[in-house]
Amino acid sequence: MGVAVFWQRGPFDIEYVGAVVSAQNQLTEKFSLRGNLSFAMDTELHGGLCLDYQTTNKLGVFAEYAGFFKNADFFQLGDTPDYFNASNFTSGITFLATPNWMFDLSGS
Repeated sequence: MGVAVFWQRGPFDIEYVGAVVSAQNQLTEKFSLRGNLSFAMDTELHGGLCLDYQTTNKLGVFAEYAGFFKNADFFQLGDTPDYFNASNFTSGITFLATPNWMFDLSGS
């Protein structure tokens, strides 16, 4: 399980402060389940659930479902609901280059 706090400057010089909470559970020797939840104060909330399958020591495949809610009032989008949302399904392959660097190729 991990927790991170972040600050970033986005478009239009808007500053974001938020946090990310993530967890992973090893289901079997080759399958794992990951989840994360992140938010940026006053702007958005993201969440995702991912199933990983490790084909070799360096290669893997994954399927992920993710969604987010954005605060439309913050972005001044006019006559939209206070919050609008979207979700997507992504799958792809991973390559573990070193113990600290992983690359993935994915598509929705």
